[in-house]
Amino acid sequence: MEKLFVEVYTQINELNENVIQPAYRLKEIAHMSEGKLIEQHLALVEACLEVVIRQLKALGESNDIGELVDRQATLAASWRDEVLALGHAMQQTSEQATY
Repeated sequence: MEKLFVEVYTQINELNENVIQPAYRLKEIAHMSEGKLIEQHLALVEACLEVVIRQLKALGESNDIGELVDRQATLAASWRDEVLALGHAMQQTSEQATY
């Protein structure tokens, strides 16, 4: 009987070490990454809304089509850089969320 108890106890310990502990660690990693990714996605949405507002302002403030095109090009370049930076940050967060 004691031998059976030791075997069951050993199997439970192995289950804990091989399945439960890694699953718990994965949950911790996912939880940490989830918060960062949500913040980064919200920053991306904010950047999109900001560029739309700036485009509408440029449309209303431009005196001719040439000025509008210049302003739109400047906005597009700055928005591209911001989106690329946010995308890079999201990629890093995803890469850090490895087990």
